[in-house]
Amino acid sequence: MSYRVLTLILKELRAILRDRQGRVLLIAPVILQLAVFAFAATIEVKNNTLGVFNEDMGAESAELLHRLGRAQAFTKVGYLYSEADVRRAVDRQHALLVLRFSPDFSRNIAAGRPARIQAVLDGRRSNNAQIALGYVHELLQSLWPLLVISSITLTAADWMFRQRLG
Repeated sequence: MSYRVLTLILKELRAILRDRQGRVLLIAPVILQLAVFAFAATIEVKNNTLGVFNEDMGAESAELLHRLGRAQAFTKVGYLYSEADVRRAVDRQHALLVLRFSPDFSRNIAAGRPARIQAVLDGRRSNNAQIALGYVHELLQSLWPLLVISSITLTAADWMFRQRLG
């Protein structure tokens, strides 16, 4: 049975390849898909908004924000002033990633102790957010190797679920 199917497939393939229009119909979609999907499937993250909830306001956090503002991944840095602002920025997709600096961030860096930054990612664009967090983590580790990043992925659905329980 499989021999008959293989023979039929070869016969139809020969018939299609004999004709110019058949060759175009067979090859053109593949080339078009390669051209279109090559640009769609990229692991590069550019032109996103970084949200910052800075409870520290020290020199070290200012230096880090200056460097992050020059990164290609983030064309805009939006400053947030409360947890409600952080929630709104992620809920409304105004920020792909929000960094929250602890109040003792600069003090810990200056003392050589591990400093903490909380990263809140938009779970609806989790792949882009994880790649952007990788950029941030790489920059942080190059500046301060003892820095600790606690990463939490939150989505609007997660917040709504918690609101119903609480």
